[in-house]
Amino acid sequence: MMLATSDTTGMLQSWLRRWRAGERTLLFGARRLASSTIIPSSSGSSSTLASSTILPTAAVVVATTRRTFATAAKATPKKAAQLPLSSSLAAASAPLTKTRKGGLKPKKKKGKRPSVTAAYLKKREEQLAKHEVAAKQADLPWLIVAASIVERLPIIMKEPEAWEAAYMEMQEEIARHGKAFPKELDVMGQANEMDRPDAEILPELPFKLAPRVTKADRLNDRTTLNRALSERLFLLVKGPITGDRWDLPMAVLGKGGKDGRDSMRRTHEATVGRFLGEKFEAYMPSNAPVGMHWRVPAATAGASSVGAGGNVYGEKVFFYRAQHLKGRGRVVEEGVEEFVWVTREEVGEYLPQETGEEKEYAQLVMNVL
Repeated sequence: MMLATSDTTGMLQSWLRRWRAGERTLLFGARRLASSTIIPSSSGSSSTLASSTILPTAAVVVATTRRTFATAAKATPKKAAQLPLSSSLAAASAPLTKTRKGGLKPKKKKGKRPSVTAAYLKKREEQLAKHEVAAKQADLPWLIVAASIVERLPIIMKEPEAWEAAYMEMQEEIARHGKAFPKELDVMGQANEMDRPDAEILPELPFKLAPRVTKADRLNDRTTLNRALSERLFLLVKGPITGDRWDLPMAVLGKGGKDGRDSMRRTHEATVGRFLGEKFEAYMPSNAPVGMHWRVPAATAGASSVGAGGNVYGEKVFFYRAQHLKGRGRVVEEGVEEFVWVTREEVGEYLPQETGEEKEYAQLVMNVL
């Protein structure tokens, strides 16, 4: 391939003198050059462009500033003669990034990093597909279980971090030394209240502020909702369905409805009402589960760990969320040995994590909360 470097340099310099302040015109001219057609040479060893215009390299095509354009005009004749036309076309189509000196260079393609979560989910999906086939061959059903995540939302705001407290103190100091209120606005004599510190205002309030740290916090009583007011609390129970281990309130999908099977939403609502009583009011954010977990016992045809009549292949646990609105939070379900309202960090203290399967289930519950 041969390029007429002298013609290219003259054309670029002419553009630079004529359209020094027009960036849009430079781009239009670059597009015009890029659309020029190539005619094979009669000798067969080289090719030339159809007109006297010569296709510049990528540095000229994408130049949009006078500085970059002038730099590209000087560098193009030396480098373009050494590159074949195909290389120039490929470079022109590559995405570019700015350099420190104001020039442009092609972006490096970065490969996607393998995601640990995606690999784990794919592995679990493949394992579930194999178990589905095995369950069908063994003619054993799956036990469908609804697990209720009953939570109490935070009641008060968290204590600010050190940098947040310093920032708010700085903002108060700036407001205190700002412009004074006009006398016309000080009708009720409240204009200077912003200048008074909290220590002077709080004793004058007609009510007494409740403490942020409650009696249950001091006694570490985890059976009440009146604790950890700035955190979310989650209900964990021991028994009757879960046996002697801690877990979320659960219930097996019952029979009912038009198709002979109850819905997961109704099962979830019935579970919350049965464990916490009729006076406990909760909001169900969605009809869809927030997570799903399946497990197969060591004996493939063994009974499920949450109990059900007859043999089953394994369990499919669907997690549903319920948010506390009203009620004391006392568990009234018969057969429940113990119950606690704990924060997300405290959940790990109760869920069993002795085996690999138990650790996997505990981690899933922590992620769903």
